[in-house]
Amino acid sequence: MCVLHTSYVLQWGDRRAIGQMILAGGAGVSATNPRGWFGDPLVNVTTPSGVAAFQARLLQVAEDSIPRLQEIGAQGVLTWDIEGQQFPASVYMGDPRIAETYAPELVGVIDRYFAIYRNAGFEIGNLIRPQQLENYPPVQTTVLDPVKLLKDKINYVRARWGARLFFIDSSADVSACGMAEVAAFAQDSLMMPEHSEVDAGYYVTTAPYLEVRTPQNHPAVPAQALAIHPNAFAAIFTPDGDFPTFYAQMLAGVKHGNLLIGRVFFDAGELAIIRSLYQQAAHG
Repeated sequence: MCVLHTSYVLQWGDRRAIGQMILAGGAGVSATNPRGWFGDPLVNVTTPSGVAAFQARLLQVAEDSIPRLQEIGAQGVLTWDIEGQQFPASVYMGDPRIAETYAPELVGVIDRYFAIYRNAGFEIGNLIRPQQLENYPPVQTTVLDPVKLLKDKINYVRARWGARLFFIDSSADVSACGMAEVAAFAQDSLMMPEHSEVDAGYYVTTAPYLEVRTPQNHPAVPAQALAIHPNAFAAIFTPDGDFPTFYAQMLAGVKHGNLLIGRVFFDAGELAIIRSLYQQAAHG
């Protein structure tokens, strides 16, 4: 039987920012680019020369993100969609184990993509989900044992790429007890589950994912969670945030220990805000 921790147990001392990489987009889906890579319908993964061009571009996209990660003093990078975005009904697929099955153009390049970040000194991370892709086109399906499924996915990416950062999308299927079991399974990793509003117990063993943007408008750990666990911290997703309204709360949160997530697959506007917040927090 799962027994929820009553005391705060999360040990993750690095509170530097994390970069978000999105590699695909629905606007790019076409007959030659079914996964929507780079949001560019002209990508062609149906021919050998097209696959070679795709692979070279993927590696260049990773290289181009390194200066942005350095700009915000990031500890690591989370890749949201290593599987591409072919199937709108599945949203983000959240299962890197099947990336090369659904996107065979990744064969021979996926390990090199992650190695760019590892060799540059950054932690590696992935979006994963506690749901299973089933049928074709695949849809996300609730499973009887979502904890085991998460462990299987985590075990794969840890063993293959050394990943230690995990954004757990659509986490409502997993209780705080279940998330504690997942966190204990990978004690040297950081879990960032999405739906802390479902179970505030997430804050005991994880750094819940929150968004500054509407409709969440969460610039920091909610007061009710801090009242129970004063050391609790969160991973704050900053894109499209209302910074004039929430800047002071975000700054207080960074001083407290929250970490910030920003897009590094292009020159996103929030990167300057992230850099400013960390600089101000460092100087009191």
